[in-house]
Amino acid sequence: MNAPTSAADEQLLMSWLAVIGMLTMYWSPVERHIDQCVHLLHQQLITHKKPKKPSRLGSKLDFIKSNMPIGIIGTKELEKLTKLTKITAKIRDVCVHGVLNSYDQEKIEIGKIDGRSVEHAIENFTIDRNRLDRSAKALSVLQHEWASIAWSLCQTRAQNVMA
Repeated sequence: MNAPTSAADEQLLMSWLAVIGMLTMYWSPVERHIDQCVHLLHQQLITHKKPKKPSRLGSKLDFIKSNMPIGIIGTKELEKLTKLTKITAKIRDVCVHGVLNSYDQEKIEIGKIDGRSVEHAIENFTIDRNRLDRSAKALSVLQHEWASIAWSLCQTRAQNVMA
């Protein structure tokens, strides 16, 4: 599966890169809404010594799950949303931080350094077109859901301030 070089194959590469670009650009609003949720939930903590705001995605999602007020989103729905967020973020992370090794009509192979490894290990990921397209489409769902949660948290905060 060597990287093709003809004009038709260059167009094929551009189609892969377009979807990767969508993953990159459409992730930002999702992360912004997640950060807003973390901020709002962190502000409402009533303790003398507030914990530091989480900065990594997994920690942010755990913080949100453990501090979400009742009535904003159900536990099962939040768990499903968290799972979809992590899966989509993983694909995005591989595409953004990896190196394109090869591609064809149906799949791409991306090599990414395994940051957890003591060695300089490179993991190779093969992502088929359907999987990448589903990830790109999932971002619109994620953006809508996280925006809705952030808005609900803002409304709850505003109601508490007025009370």
